Amino acid sequence: MKIRERSLATLLSKLDRDQDLTWLADRPDVQAVLARLLQCSVRELARPPSAEPEGSARKVRWTDLPYARSFDLTEERLPPTVPAEVADPARWDRTFWLAPSGAGRSLTGQWLAARGLAHFHRLERLDDAPRGEDAALFVELTSSRAAVGRAPPVRRICVAGAVAPPAHDGWRVVKSPAIEACLPELVRWLLGRFPSDSALDEGSLIEWLSSGPIPKGEADGFGAVLGLAGVLDRVGLGRARGKSVLELARLDCRRRFDEAFGPDAREVAWQRRNAVDVMVAMARRALTDDTEPFDSPRTLEEWTALVPDEHKSGLDVEWLRVSLSRVDSSIRPGDVERAARKLSPGAFRIVRALSGAGLLNATSDDRLRPGPRWLCRAIELEAERQLSLASPFEWGEALLRPHAAPRIAARLFDSLRAGESGVLSDVVELEARESPAYAVAVETAFRCAGLSLCAGAELDGGELGDLWDAAAELWLKLGDSPPVPRVEHPPELGPLLQRGAFYLAALAIAEARGSSWPSVGAVRVYDAISEVLAHGKGAPWFDGAHALIDRRRRSQGSVDHALEAPGLLLDRIGSAELAWEGAVAAADPDVLRALWRSRGSAEMAPLATALYRAWERAGFPDPEGTVLDPSANAGRTFFAHAPAELRLRLLSKSEDRARLVPLLGDEAWRLVSEAPPGDPELLAALAEQLPDVWVERWLARPALRAFVKQRHPAAARERLLLDARAGDVESVVAARPAEELEPVLEALAECEAKGRLASPARDALREWLHAVVRARDPGWRAAYSFLSRLEG
Repeated sequence: MKIRERSLATLLSKLDRDQDLTWLADRPDVQAVLARLLQCSVRELARPPSAEPEGSARKVRWTDLPYARSFDLTEERLPPTVPAEVADPARWDRTFWLAPSGAGRSLTGQWLAARGLAHFHRLERLDDAPRGEDAALFVELTSSRAAVGRAPPVRRICVAGAVAPPAHDGWRVVKSPAIEACLPELVRWLLGRFPSDSALDEGSLIEWLSSGPIPKGEADGFGAVLGLAGVLDRVGLGRARGKSVLELARLDCRRRFDEAFGPDAREVAWQRRNAVDVMVAMARRALTDDTEPFDSPRTLEEWTALVPDEHKSGLDVEWLRVSLSRVDSSIRPGDVERAARKLSPGAFRIVRALSGAGLLNATSDDRLRPGPRWLCRAIELEAERQLSLASPFEWGEALLRPHAAPRIAARLFDSLRAGESGVLSDVVELEARESPAYAVAVETAFRCAGLSLCAGAELDGGELGDLWDAAAELWLKLGDSPPVPRVEHPPELGPLLQRGAFYLAALAIAEARGSSWPSVGAVRVYDAISEVLAHGKGAPWFDGAHALIDRRRRSQGSVDHALEAPGLLLDRIGSAELAWEGAVAAADPDVLRALWRSRGSAEMAPLATALYRAWERAGFPDPEGTVLDPSANAGRTFFAHAPAELRLRLLSKSEDRARLVPLLGDEAWRLVSEAPPGDPELLAALAEQLPDVWVERWLARPALRAFVKQRHPAAARERLLLDARAGDVESVVAARPAEELEPVLEALAECEAKGRLASPARDALREWLHAVVRARDPGWRAAYSFLSRLEG
């Protein structure tokens, strides 16, 4: 029998992880072959493996990629989803890597430890971190709670966790790049580990991930993409097309049960058939009833408690068989067994079967964590979807759980933003003010409705009025402050659940209803909104929120708050010169651009010109960190619409030239092509992205020709020879030919022989030839011969 490459890869993978060693022990011939290949003795091969301390192993093998090459911690680079500064302890300064489960936290810790760059600790609380160590520390927090606790007194520490620390704790927060931004590089990194017979290719894998799993949030990071690539490699991309990730999860679960239980799979037939549905129900229960998210490690007893009530009690088949034998019954024992396989086996046996199939995996502290990451993520999303369709009382309970609240609120916002407002009528029909689940459901619907208005949604005015009345009945009035929500949330749960978002929603809904709010405490309301906007940049409602503040100022008067400054600045465009110092330099470019567009101004040039002229009058200060900073999207928009000469001025000061050059425009290119040569570094950067239509213009100017030559060598050579044949000695000398010296000299000699070199040109040519000889440049002998001929 011929062993297939995949079968051999699976076998060697198991041996590499100290599995199936008895199979190897029973086969001395195989031992001899392996010993010869590994260049060791059979005695060494048969020696039992020695235990290694955690994190000390050099190679990592992923069970999600059974056929892939293992990862060498000391020789290979980390996946591109790990931020560069996380991988470099020299750049740590109380750094917090905001990284959810599956982001590669453990792999990064192992990588750093294997290279001796940092000590790696996996902890539930930061308080448990070791003290008195001088080395750099990398700490992975396994808890879903915020990183509260006292950090060790060292600067070179990096903590990786799923929840950001409180802002006042002084951590510098680093985020992983968006999976879309690094997907091609990540796919290449993964496929480089696959065997040569893999049918996956870069383009097809990127297309499949981008068409569904990434937009839907199913491939949310390194771990999920890695697992999905492994599934596609096993089942084939053709079979996977047209299937959702949840459907792939059902296929993969059945495969796992078959491989894990083999001939005994009949004993777990119910679990094999219903594994995904049961895990979705468990994940849904974790959202509403548990303090930790579904993907957290739990004890066997804790997992058993998450099993839905309808599946907790299994049928005692032996008792039923004995009972039937004592009565006159036509039911045979075999009928009982067949019927039992269609019934739930009970919570304990369900959890044990999930563990046996590798869907709940043991951790170092004897708990069980669900996996793989991609399957766990698909199950969580399905649980959230089902919960969002349930009674507001049910998803209201999830909103009371810190680990679940941000995800449920985000899903509710997305629904309302898409115009699906049925949930509003469901909420206001409830009558249970004494229930915290009711209160938080109403107030979260209020938040999401208001912010969806800021994001451009259109909601029914009557439903908004009913929602306002329901929320207003719950507001708390504390002293002379503006009313506050009855159920508030910890600040680390994100902008959507902060008090400022509630106030912003109130302003938006009040505007939609044609009413004015608040009657008192407007400055405090704006203070809270300012805080949420500081953390909400990039959110769908961010631009609309600033536009709302601007409309209120113009229609209801100013409350003298910093949030109104961008609108006041725009009021002066076209009517007065702007002073760079103060408000203009410090203005947020994204906010200015959003407000300008919200006022119906399609042309960006007037705003960009006013800002750039203020910069010019101030003497061209460093633009970094100002309204013209080209690292901001809006800063690049202003650059593209600024006066051409000022674009070139800012370009000369910027270190981000590669992204700005394509935005120059024809007028700026014309100025560069006609003006005296300037900064050589700037000209070199411009030449790197010189549009084809300007190549001839640059080649026609000898001072610019050298910058074009590298990208257009043939065109530069042809232009040089044309100048030589025309007797244009000045252009030839300015171009400083090297490789082309001999053909250029031939062309000049031909021109001289025909008497087409005037006296000044001959003198310049003689001087240049003399310099070439003196420098012994390549071809200097030909230059000497020509010089001698000229001297007669």
